[in-house]
Amino acid sequence: MQIIWSSNPALPPLAAWTRGTTSTPVKTLPFHGRVEYVPDLNLWFGFTSDESPRYLAAADLSSAMDMDSQPQLVTARWKEDLLNNLPEEWKECKDSQLVYLGSGRFCILRFFHTHNQRNGGNVAVFTGVEVVPRVQATNGGSAGLELQMICHRSLYHESDGTTIDVVL
Repeated sequence: MQIIWSSNPALPPLAAWTRGTTSTPVKTLPFHGRVEYVPDLNLWFGFTSDESPRYLAAADLSSAMDMDSQPQLVTARWKEDLLNNLPEEWKECKDSQLVYLGSGRFCILRFFHTHNQRNGGNVAVFTGVEVVPRVQATNGGSAGLELQMICHRSLYHESDGTTIDVVL
């Protein structure tokens, strides 16, 4: 069976694109924007679609291959430490970006506009994170697998009039 996955719930059904000649289902991912597949963990990673700010999360798309189910997140929404310590005058002004670096490591890029009198401008914050599997004991004595996000370092770039549009 062939399935078309979309991270944009506003897209029309596939039949509208193909003049009704296909029965291929279109399913909506639980993410906003670009997603990244991590083969080591057999999971898809992206930013949550249902809240702001959007948090890093993972989903297992193999569990949603039948016609009636939608993919669900398999992890809690991870909030990087940076989001707890933002200055009040920093307001997110663009969608965050996620770059997969390999071996469970990602770079999260968030864009802000500062509204203070001293240095109003644009700020891009780069945060390195690592997602690692961790074995956790359950009540029945068997071990379960849980993913843990480890935040590494955050660096920022400040500019007066230019912005970073995309990171590849």
